[in-house]
Amino acid sequence: MSTTESARSSAGLARWGALAGAAYVVLFVIGVLLIYNGTPDSSSAPAKIIAYYSDGGHRSRMNIGWLVAGLGLFCFIWFLSALRQRVSRLETGDGFLSGLVTIGGVDVVEPVGDLG
Repeated sequence: MSTTESARSSAGLARWGALAGAAYVVLFVIGVLLIYNGTPDSSSAPAKIIAYYSDGGHRSRMNIGWLVAGLGLFCFIWFLSALRQRVSRLETGDGFLSGLVTIGGVDVVEPVGDLG
């Protein structure tokens, strides 16, 4: 395979980066809705919580939600790498902005600090 064919296939994958960003949002929202929609409150009676999680249908829906959200996370990483590549091509200098894009994306994927 020549270098022009390799560069062309890589550019084709990078073009799908914007679509991967949109797919991330859609898949992640659907995944979160599947995971948390209808779950009992933590202040609910223990019997109600046990009955909810004992139902195999609820567990299956939650597992599918985790898979969909994980696929969304894969799309986000694809979007982030395409964005970093685009920014690094456009910038001149020491690569500060492309590094900032990478660090910002890592912070979104693995937030720093306590959420609760």
